[in-house]
Amino acid sequence: MAERHLIESRFKKGFATYEDSAFVQARMARLLTDMLKNHQSDFDKIMEIGSGTGLLTKEIVNNFNFKEFIANDLIADCEEHVRKISDEILFFYEDAQNFNINKKFDLIMSNATFQWFDDLAETLRSFHICLKNSGYLAFSTFGVANFKEIKDTLGLSLNYKPKDEICSILSENFDILDTMEWEEKLEFKEVLDVLKYIKQIGTNSLIKGLWTKSKLEKFVKDYENLDTKGIFLTYNPILIVARKK
Repeated sequence: MAERHLIESRFKKGFATYEDSAFVQARMARLLTDMLKNHQSDFDKIMEIGSGTGLLTKEIVNNFNFKEFIANDLIADCEEHVRKISDEILFFYEDAQNFNINKKFDLIMSNATFQWFDDLAETLRSFHICLKNSGYLAFSTFGVANFKEIKDTLGLSLNYKPKDEICSILSENFDILDTMEWEEKLEFKEVLDVLKYIKQIGTNSLIKGLWTKSKLEKFVKDYENLDTKGIFLTYNPILIVARKK
């Protein structure tokens, strides 16, 4: 994972603009919810990983029946957003890779968070332990083509995994019930608009340090020289619904 304090700081700064800009993530939350509803819609205990500003939280509250709902995020300020959706949701602030919670859940659900994990396999094993027998794990993340323009120009990228590899890791402890993957390109008028967009959704923690004039000029030139016939930023969402073996 990128440095924790940097992730927290950048996402907090992006909270005010996140929901207006994160329309891909909002669509992922809706589609993931629809996928899960095809299999199950009633759960006693639900835990959401990486609740953020509540895009998926709203979908869970509006589409599923539950008795207990716990939301988690790396950023403590997310509790305020969760409370606005429902004061019945419990919230705890902790890195989901490290928490040790003494509960068993019928559903663990997450939207656009798993790509930040340092060790996906180990984290998935810990989620498996937190699930009841035949409990569900439903999540979205991003594949190897995600933000490929940033990687091609700056050499910076999270450790995105292809869908087949994620499913292979999952298959150790889960039956995979449903998957979905696609690529889509957002188009911008200027290269600098790409940087503004990344800042608006809080993912600029990938880019450390200050922009010098020469560094910015090189980035703009390299981005414009990409063989894309326009200024684009690629998303590569992956959605998976699985059940504990």
